[in-house]
Amino acid sequence: MLDEIARANGPLAERIVTTSPDVTVSTNLGPWVNRRGLFSLASQEDLFRERGLMSPQRWALSPKGQHVELGIAEMNLFLLLSALGLSHSLFGERLLPVGTLYDPFICRGSMP
Repeated sequence: MLDEIARANGPLAERIVTTSPDVTVSTNLGPWVNRRGLFSLASQEDLFRERGLMSPQRWALSPKGQHVELGIAEMNLFLLLSALGLSHSLFGERLLPVGTLYDPFICRGSMP
């Protein structure tokens, strides 16, 4: 569904920001990321493509990217989703945060 939204490139796609702790491809966010890009404050070319390595993903980074790759960081996932959800209150721009995670790892992000 996200791939179709990204392909349509409408106002809804402009508001969605996705994130995941190292499960982007295995939770099927790959097509969204390929179309909308990875977020980073500084642009960086896709290292896989630079080195001639085959990858179905496009891992180029830019300030225009709409996916935040977190690595193994479940607590950061929950904090980021919360902050993105507050974007309208904080900055006057509404974002629609989407996070993916395997359910066995939910406990890693909860407070003891």
